[in-house]
Amino acid sequence: MPVKKLTRKQMLQGMGLTAAGAAIAACAPPPAAAPQVIKETVMVESTVIVAGTPEVVEVTKEITVAAPTAQAPVTIRWWSYYGVNDRCLTCGTMAKTFEDQNPGVTVELSHGAADYSTKLATAFASGDPPELAGTTRTTMLVQINDGAILPLDGGWTAQ
Repeated sequence: MPVKKLTRKQMLQGMGLTAAGAAIAACAPPPAAAPQVIKETVMVESTVIVAGTPEVVEVTKEITVAAPTAQAPVTIRWWSYYGVNDRCLTCGTMAKTFEDQNPGVTVELSHGAADYSTKLATAFASGDPPELAGTTRTTMLVQINDGAILPLDGGWTAQ
């Protein structure tokens, strides 16, 4: 049987396909870990009929439940329109209180500065706005008209 030889072109194509396959495989998310399970024994009361008479008996049963999973930490970015020395004197305290009441949540607090409205509009336009932002009525009306702020119930427009 004759031996086939690879041409330089076929060898380069094969190497290219292998490299592309490796790059695509690297982009795939890792396989999901199997959920951990916990086996528990529970006691339940059950009614059984013995010789025509109902009787309540205790029965133990082993059940399997999913183990609780750790929640990933969450960061909330809060941009305050006002500076730390004027109308937002208590913002830091409010953020700390919220973090204390919600373990695993961090509040990143940024205070107003020059061109705040422009920075906020840029953040919305880039698709990366803060989760919580302070604004003025005038700026909010502009943002509503621009479609950057939408009503939850679909029922209001800027005036």
